[in-house]
Amino acid sequence: MWQQFKAILRDIISSISKRIYWLIYLRYIKKINHKNELVIFDLDNTIADTFPYLQNRNLKEVYSKVTIHSGMTNILEECLMTKKKVIILSARSFKYHSITKNWINRNLSKIQEIPLFLVPLAEDKLPYLNKALEHTNRITYYDDLSYNHENGKVKFYENLITQVKQLPINYIGYNEINYINNIK
Repeated sequence: MWQQFKAILRDIISSISKRIYWLIYLRYIKKINHKNELVIFDLDNTIADTFPYLQNRNLKEVYSKVTIHSGMTNILEECLMTKKKVIILSARSFKYHSITKNWINRNLSKIQEIPLFLVPLAEDKLPYLNKALEHTNRITYYDDLSYNHENGKVKFYENLITQVKQLPINYIGYNEINYINNIK
């Protein structure tokens, strides 16, 4: 009975958190107009070199200690210097918001505050992209859209990649990100 109650409570909290992030995103995205270029960055295995740390299953520790990819950081800094609108959109549990925000502040401290939006699943990023397209048609999206690195065989969110590639955005994916980050 207690486990069932905890599961229901967890689902309610997750649903509320998801809705709060969405409402904050809507408020942010309304400030963007068709003249603005929006650049959206994923965190894990895009800006952050996450997968080598995933052998440790304690995600709280992983998300606080993960190192940064300097190649992607250079692009992020360049986007901000050229006055592009920048956000971070990452598939992480909402319970890691504070740890993620602290990591960003520690590792990207030279960079002005960047809005952070977390979604529970990679597929949940698609509505964010579609909503952004209502406000600007100048979007660049950096996201490897991959998983399972820590088990030695990289897998991809194939259906999501297909949907993203159909959008009128500049999608920078796994191979390009690895090139930028100098990963062989």
